[in-house]
Amino acid sequence: MTVKIFAVAVETYQISKVSKVVYAENDATMFVKAWTEIAPATESKTLLSAKATKTTILSTFKSFLANVEIDDTVVFFYAGHGHRVGDTNYITAHDLQLGDIVATSIALEQILDMLRNCKSRKILLFLDSCHSGMPTSDGMRSITSEFTAEELKEFCKDSKFHVGFASCAVDEYSWPSIALQHGIWTYHVIQAISGKAPEALEKGRFVTGASLRDYLALEVPRELRRIRTGNEVQTPCEFGNASKTFIIADLEALLTKARSLNQELSAGFLRASFRGIASGSIARLSGFKKRNHRVPDRHSDAADGFIRSIGETEVADLANSIHDELKEAFKYKRKDLVLDLDVGSAAITTPQFNVTIDIAQDPDDHGDYVQTVSVSSFRDAGIVFDQRFQNIFSAHCDTLLVEFDRKISIAERIDQIEEDEMLAEHLSYDADLSSLTLELTDHRIRLRMTASAVEVTVPRAHDIGLLLNNYKKATEILTDAGIRLLNQG
Repeated sequence: MTVKIFAVAVETYQISKVSKVVYAENDATMFVKAWTEIAPATESKTLLSAKATKTTILSTFKSFLANVEIDDTVVFFYAGHGHRVGDTNYITAHDLQLGDIVATSIALEQILDMLRNCKSRKILLFLDSCHSGMPTSDGMRSITSEFTAEELKEFCKDSKFHVGFASCAVDEYSWPSIALQHGIWTYHVIQAISGKAPEALEKGRFVTGASLRDYLALEVPRELRRIRTGNEVQTPCEFGNASKTFIIADLEALLTKARSLNQELSAGFLRASFRGIASGSIARLSGFKKRNHRVPDRHSDAADGFIRSIGETEVADLANSIHDELKEAFKYKRKDLVLDLDVGSAAITTPQFNVTIDIAQDPDDHGDYVQTVSVSSFRDAGIVFDQRFQNIFSAHCDTLLVEFDRKISIAERIDQIEEDEMLAEHLSYDADLSSLTLELTDHRIRLRMTASAVEVTVPRAHDIGLLLNNYKKATEILTDAGIRLLNQG
């Protein structure tokens, strides 16, 4: 049995009047990657934006299905605009023309008919597009009119092995998240099939129709509430057999491998910290009084003290918010969770780790402040792999710092990296050899190494899970090149 995935993401359209579908390409790419990690033999075809024209989608999909066997699992993923004209539902292609919307779109029934006629008995549909008639904004996945669910219901009635998942209900939007760099719904689908969401699993290893349905129903609205302050609603939908017996994916091998590597990494995380920095205008801090205060024009200890005093409320509010999230997520008792507040700083002590929050003047931009959140002093290194920990601190941290058990030679590491042609292309370093940087853009990894520590960041994203994955990937890449990163010395 082979998993065969056909993924389409239309993020940009040929005509500028059709709004961009934010993160659609990343959704499709990472969705396929997640399946590949479950089963390395997975076969896939991905069409992104300009390559996803109507003709190309239909002809390529036809060829793709011609090679499907009866025991194969076929997965169809789509991210882009969806709409309905008359009684027909459509998905859109890159060459959509608003003046001839029907002729330049793809009837959903065409896709479903092609799937019905292929040899596979097990078919999974994942559709991340809106079912709403409202104009789009903020990258929402919709276009012109109501997109109904009747065709999906009918298709899934054909067989108990046909299951479909849609990102939202009729008259709702499918929302993207800047922090996640994904559509919210697809992000959580990926979390589930990647084994990063234990609550999405049956018996600790299976993603089933029911477990995925229930997980998405809980987490998508929760994430939407985190990023939107209005009354927006997004209700994930499932069609077909949602029983526990319908196994979408068996993650046993993936989870066993992850646990092994996590155990190896855990020793290093006892000397690790997560950090995030937010900034803003000093004049916008709640304690700044325009009539009585002025923005400092140079950096000094006195300026830092001033920022701490006028930013006290912001620090306290954030500390209380994190405190409450930790209490709810980990069910800590009062004596287990200690919050200490000072002027412009806060400390939270838990049984597994400590959190500190500070505010000060930005040393590079004197008119701005910087607020730093740091999570460190891990007593239980395994806590960093806990989804509850990642959910709370992904919003605040974008950097992982792991200290070595003894100092290393940056010059030696540079020489080792330069022996590897692939790595050497992505290497830069300070003239005084105080640090080196690897920018592995294909893997979204930025790694900075000093004599005493390695620092990993996720460009333009806040995601603890991605930080950990990037650290793992960096470890694997460097180890393959004969360069030790873990257990230095």
